Amino acid sequence: MGVMIAGLLIFFAGHLLPTIPSVRDGLVASLGPGRYRLVYSLVALAGLVLVAIGYSGREYIHVYAPTLTGRAMALHAMPLAFFLLAAANMKTWTRRLLRHPMSLGILLWAGLHLAANGDLYSVILFGSFAVYAVVSAILAIARGKTKDDGTVSIKYDGFALLGAVLLYGLILHAHGWLFGVALR
Repeated sequence: MGVMIAGLLIFFAGHLLPTIPSVRDGLVASLGPGRYRLVYSLVALAGLVLVAIGYSGREYIHVYAPTLTGRAMALHAMPLAFFLLAAANMKTWTRRLLRHPMSLGILLWAGLHLAANGDLYSVILFGSFAVYAVVSAILAIARGKTKDDGTVSIKYDGFALLGAVLLYGLILHAHGWLFGVALR
């Protein structure tokens, strides 16, 4: 469990430290924009690798019994989470209307996985991502940060929807291989 928690701390610290403008500006000034993005990406990747290693070696420690409804919701609502994640990175109407679809997508992804999994490792993993999504949105709102650049097009919402459906299909079929839990 320690490896997973270390990975979560590295991942979230790497994502939350830059929300402090003086920290981010100091890092960009000392590293340069390109190296800053490289270091940011490597820290995030290192955190995710440690999370994956720690989670894959987990032992089942029962916390609660997920319901069939929770599992069905997770199976059928994940395309919406993927859509929100995709829409957050394009000039979509969804991004303009919701302001923080990435945080909403992460929160939905985490909540659905909490509904479908009742072991301690899952509660820590998905619960921490749910908390991160809420904190991230609050910090973005406090900083006045949104990704609305004024130029949006419904075609990008269509691209986000298509990407979400394709990604969902891929992950649905590869879930067992990728994450050790086959979805059938």
